[in-house]
Formats: sequence, C-alpha cells, structure tokens
Amino acid sequence: MNLVRKKDKRGQFERTLLIYEREALHQVFSNDRKYAEADLRIANQLLDEMDRKELWVECDCIEPEEGQEKPFNCEVKGKKRATLMHVHTSGHHDEKCPLYRLIREREGNNPTTEAKISPLIPVGGDDWLPEKKKAAKVNPAEVIPRTSRSRRKQIKPVPALGRKLLTLIQAAGLNHLELYPACSTKGLTAAIAAINEVLSTNTMRNGTYLSELFTCSPWLNKNDIDQMLKKLESGSDLNTSNKELCIYIIGLAKIVTKEEIVFKINGKLFTHRPEARVSINGENSHNAGCREPYWAILEYRRGQNGMVYCHAGYAHAAESLDNTVPVDSIKEKETLNVIIKACDFVCRQKNPPVAISLIKPLFSMKSVKDGVEDFIHPDFILNVVPAGDGKIASFIIETMGYDLAEYVERKGRTHEVMRREGCLLTDPPGWPEASEKSFNSYLLSHIFKAIK
Repeated sequence: MNLVRKKDKRGQFERTLLIYEREALHQVFSNDRKYAEADLRIANQLLDEMDRKELWVECDCIEPEEGQEKPFNCEVKGKKRATLMHVHTSGHHDEKCPLYRLIREREGNNPTTEAKISPLIPVGGDDWLPEKKKAAKVNPAEVIPRTSRSRRKQIKPVPALGRKLLTLIQAAGLNHLELYPACSTKGLTAAIAAINEVLSTNTMRNGTYLSELFTCSPWLNKNDIDQMLKKLESGSDLNTSNKELCIYIIGLAKIVTKEEIVFKINGKLFTHRPEARVSINGENSHNAGCREPYWAILEYRRGQNGMVYCHAGYAHAAESLDNTVPVDSIKEKETLNVIIKACDFVCRQKNPPVAISLIKPLFSMKSVKDGVEDFIHPDFILNVVPAGDGKIASFIIETMGYDLAEYVERKGRTHEVMRREGCLLTDPPGWPEASEKSFNSYLLSHIFKAIK
C-alpha cells in the first residue's frame, strides 16, 4: 500500500506505508473492524500528510490489467472528522479488502445498516461455506494413476475452518488490546458478545446473515442444529449446487483433545466429537490440550443418510478467560503478560504516552521494498504514541521458541524484513545469543526511549 501523487503526475509513487500504518488505516476506515486510540492517532497523521502533500492512498488489493489503475483513496473532510473515500475513476477494491466498503459519513445514512451488507475479510463472500464434494464411490474406470510429476498440495498453516474462526475474532477486534489510556482486555462474556455482534451485522454476498450459519451456543443439540439446517435448506437465496450447507458453533472451551471439544457453562459440560477429529493450532497428539483455554469452532453437516453429524473441529489457544487474545504457544502467553505489565508500569509514571495499543496479527502481512513483496507474520505489534509531536514508535515483537539451526536461519530471513517495518524486539533479548537482560527490562528501555 503506497502514498501516491494526486496530480503532477497522477499516481506517481511517493512512499510505501509501513505495516503499522497500513494496519491502522484498515482498522479505522473499515466498517467491520474495531480500532484503538493509537490506530486513530496513526491514521490522523497519515491524513495530515495526505492533506499537506496532496497525496492519495494506493491500495494493493488487486493486480490491475494493462492500462488500469489500482484503487485510489482520497481524504474527505466530514462534519465530525476526516475520512477516506474511494476515487471512483480508479480501479475497484477487491471485495475481500478491508477498504472495499469504507466508513461513510453521509447525511441520513445509518452506519449500522451499511455494516450489515459488508463482507468480512480475509474470509468473505461465499467462502464461509465449503465446496461441495462428490459422494465417494468406488469406480475403477475413473481411477487416475499417480505419476512421478504429481505433487501434493502445499499444506496451509491454518485450515479453512480455522480461518473462519480467526476472521470472526479479527472482525470482533479480539486480537487488539488498548493498553492506554484504558486497559481494555475482553473476558469471556464480552468476547462472545463481540462475536455475536459481528454475526448479527454482517452477511454473505447473497444477503444471508452470518448468524444463520454461526452460533455461540455450544449447548445446542443435534435436533436444534437440524432445525437451523432446515431453515438454510429452505432458503431460496443460497446456491447449494456447489456449496455444502453447514452450521458452525463457536465458543471458548477449557477442555480440548484431538477427539473432542468440551465447553463448560454454569458447571455443566457440553461435549462435541467431530468425526474428522479436532485440529489444534501448533499442537500434536503428545501435547494436545496443554494450552487451555481455547477458541474453538465446530462444523456440523447433514450426512448422505439425512442425519446431522459433527464433521470437523478447530481450536486455537487464548491467553486466558479474562484476556481472550489468541496466542500460538505457552511462551507467547508469557510474552503477552510481560508486555501488558510493562505498559501498565510505563503509564503509571510521570509524562506517560498519549496511547499504547497492541495487535496480535492473525494473518500474514505484506511488506514491499523496491517493488518486491515479502510476507511476514509477527507475533505482536506494539504501537506507542508519545505526547507532543514525537514520532510514533512501532515495536515488532517476536517470541523465540527454538535454537535449531534451520529455525534460526529461517527466522533470520523474516526478521530482516520485519526490521524494515519497525523496531524488532525478541523475547529473549539478543536471540539467538544468550542474554542476561530480561525481556521486561529490554522492552521498558525501548518504550521509555520512545516517549522521551
């Protein structure tokens, strides 16, 4: 994503946005995301730069055809605040882009109504439902021999079911923490309410509300799910020729194994056993269930015999039931707690920063240099907004778990890209070399330096 010239030559490159600037624009100007005070400050700085230099934001969500422009977005001063608007003579945003439907401040418009028709990202449109597969039948005439040139598809780090869950968590703002001026961790009740709000105000491309597919009620039995499926099956708007109709159950579970997901509500246990077992992020059979609690999603389908069954499950660890930010390891939980405590200490000192916010990226981020794209996936991004005219500090924080040669080499390449986007901090400090300094003191020294 770039800043480009509005005129003298239209579209001429000015500079590439850093990842924290790009994320702030997505958070503030997409109507299906939540933003923190730090995001707003960053976005306002960008709008001020656009105003002063007469620049537009060039989005990179599409690859334009020859002679076509990428989507441009200009600054528009509304009644309450400045915002972004798509330049209609430029290319159109991809429908999965966070800026596909920008927040608008039109007189007489109801922003809640507008949000109801906006697809979510990075899963959106009709991707909420899986492709329908042909029934498995033995037919020797159709057997295709495997040749030496046949290759297996690359395994994705998160299955499609998991991407649905992470998309909803991101849309609900549960991977963001505002650490100052007010610490706003979301516990179980608030987190489920945020997910329900997303489900009730967003639709698929055909207008079907996500709340007709997804539920945060893990106590539902197969008869209840059967009724939900019948309602979907009787709907005329859904294309069932190539999509499998499913019902999804989402919640926070204390007990997760490869065979089952168990929710505990008011002392009562509700157990779901997927036939295709449970995929747990970053865990294998020997350590399954060691990082509780878990964000969990279950997919229910109707079988060929007409009966409802639980097809698959996915679980992703959360920090705790009081702070439901997703994490990838126990070590990440420790890093996150150090970050929260360090920021709390900073904000109790004299002359605290204006705002501090934390992002736990759930999807890969694009970094561009000299026209070359690299994708990175930081563990955390901490944005610190100092008082006055000081420069916003963006810390990219990586939790390091291994010292194997292959891991060190691979991380060395990605860390080189991360350093272009912000100040890279590792836990432990100085990794892969040993250090006597704690991550807490290491982080505090960088934050205090940023707010001087």
